[in-house]
Amino acid sequence: MHYSLEIGIIEKINQRECKLTTYHITHTHSSENCFSGNDEIMSLWKQIEKNAQNNNVEIKFFKVNPTEHIFFILLETDDYSNIEKTIGQCKKTGDFRVTPVMEQTFNPK
Repeated sequence: MHYSLEIGIIEKINQRECKLTTYHITHTHSSENCFSGNDEIMSLWKQIEKNAQNNNVEIKFFKVNPTEHIFFILLETDDYSNIEKTIGQCKKTGDFRVTPVMEQTFNPK
């Protein structure tokens, strides 16, 4: 019984220590620099899913607005360097904004 209590406490401590950070990433490029027909650049973007799996990153969503040439990505991981390992190869394809975000803490009512 005492051993079980200790395991429960250790699990709670580990859960607190392993809290993941969520990052909202916005990528933009101009219509003049659009790479939709460029297989070489598109291959960089196609690496994101595998890179995420290899670097302990969860892709929460990956949405695009092709009309405005904007990508919206929400990633979750325990270390920012994992974000760089996941999307770094794409940084040369346009402008990036990586913003750490959190759940809202106010009551919307």
